[in-house]
Amino acid sequence: MSSSRASRRDELCSRSGSRFISTALAIAVLTWSSAGDADGTQPALAAGPYAVLQGVLRKTLLKVEVARVQIRVDEATQRKLAALASGREHSDTLAAGVVAAVMNTRHAVITSEIRRDVPFDRYAESAYSDLDSARESGMISESAYWSLARLLPEWMRMLQDRGARKGDRFMCQLHPGSMRVVYRTADGVTMVDRTIPGGDPGRAVLASYLAPESSFRKELVRSLFR
Repeated sequence: MSSSRASRRDELCSRSGSRFISTALAIAVLTWSSAGDADGTQPALAAGPYAVLQGVLRKTLLKVEVARVQIRVDEATQRKLAALASGREHSDTLAAGVVAAVMNTRHAVITSEIRRDVPFDRYAESAYSDLDSARESGMISESAYWSLARLLPEWMRMLQDRGARKGDRFMCQLHPGSMRVVYRTADGVTMVDRTIPGGDPGRAVLASYLAPESSFRKELVRSLFR
């Protein structure tokens, strides 16, 4: 981690009063796309080709699978992605268009599952790096960054002792005026289920996955061109 990122991490820790963990690292395929909002309504999501971006995080020289992530978008965004990717080879220009389209989606669901036990310190460090990358890239404002970063210590405090374990699952439902976050363990215990008003936290989550230096951008974008 660069010295500038380290200093920003210290800044966050001092302002939050505890270590934090970003939902941007809660990663893998999870079949919660049909889950409703807290008020029982269903998200307006697309199905079929170009509705889903998928990625896998692998670590070490053995390419051990650590986690998977899936981003399902709404129908309007699906049409934009189809126009960008259908019948085309991946390029940097098209990748930038894909990222812009997903960042402007009105409705999305990020679903994930941890595939290997991850110590809390390593989990938090990687999470911060992705969130910081989103801020450094200019994809989110300073206020959007802090709208998410301030919330996370409260949500994820219970992970400090146990870390992220194989089979843990995460869902983030994004809407124009709110974000719902659910974190559930492999044995079905719901550790977090909270709806947050405002659009900035959800935008920060998306940007953490799609920023140029994030852990997942390359695979997520390329999955549309396969």
